[in-house]
Amino acid sequence: MVRGIALARRCRIIHCMRATKLTKLASAVGLVLPVLFAALAIGAEDIYDAPAMEPAKPWFPIIYTIVFLVALMVVAFKNARRTHLD
Repeated sequence: MVRGIALARRCRIIHCMRATKLTKLASAVGLVLPVLFAALAIGAEDIYDAPAMEPAKPWFPIIYTIVFLVALMVVAFKNARRTHLD
């Protein structure tokens, strides 16, 4: 009998925590409307057009990444010169 009462209480608590369709709709509208109004407030003429940049050379980031990974592996596999054999 006690198990049935606990099950009934648990189901009631979980039911109260579930979001209804109305609360889901209200939260979606509450999140979308401010963004929509902010986007409409900015006119097309107000948007800044950044100057074009020349294409970047990807070799420097690749070289830096390789050097960093090699240094990381050296530190990771370095012998700590200590043992727990005492």
